Amino acid sequence: MYLWTRDGLAQAPTLYGPLAGTLGNPPLPPQIQNFLKDILREFEFGKSFALSFLPDEIAEQILNSRVPETHYARLGKALRLMAEQRQKSNVAFK
Repeated sequence: MYLWTRDGLAQAPTLYGPLAGTLGNPPLPPQIQNFLKDILREFEFGKSFALSFLPDEIAEQILNSRVPETHYARLGKALRLMAEQRQKSNVAFK
């Protein structure tokens, strides 16, 4: 890791080398790990839904977009929220 000093850039000593902070040391807090797991779950659910149930033209547009991961995650989140609402209002979905 490099820091600005009065003399310019200087390498700061670290316990496990200059890249240790980017390699998971220290590990992320549990709240952030859970948040990332939720995002990944929504992404996988949205991708699975898009490739399985949407018309091929729409799925291809999503796949060829500049940020398909964002579209998949948003779709997964929307589907999860819709499912939660149905579970609250309809006994058959519980």
